[in-house]
Amino acid sequence: QLEIVTMALPTAASVQAAAGSQSLMPGALQKAGQAELSAATMDFVGALKDNLVKEVDAGLDQQLQAVWRKGARVVQQFQREQEKGRFALEESLAEFRKKQEAIVMQNESLKQA
Repeated sequence: QLEIVTMALPTAASVQAAAGSQSLMPGALQKAGQAELSAATMDFVGALKDNLVKEVDAGLDQQLQAVWRKGARVVQQFQREQEKGRFALEESLAEFRKKQEAIVMQNESLKQA
């Protein structure tokens, strides 16, 4: 959400008051008005920039959290697959040991015969 910032534009009276004189020449009045308008514009631009930075930061934070959650899910899936592979390897190893014991026993019986 963007926050709408409203600012009042300077009036001729406020420009004259800021300049400190009722008898300003038109050129001086224009320069004083530009200075006040410029300050108001700078304030507006600064507020707009701050709001945009907040919005971008919030969006990046949401994207970062989403990527982090996805990465965590991928790591968990990888760990589950590794665990399955480890169990399968342990089962195969146990089966080979049983076969090895059977061959050793068969060899012993052949030696005795």
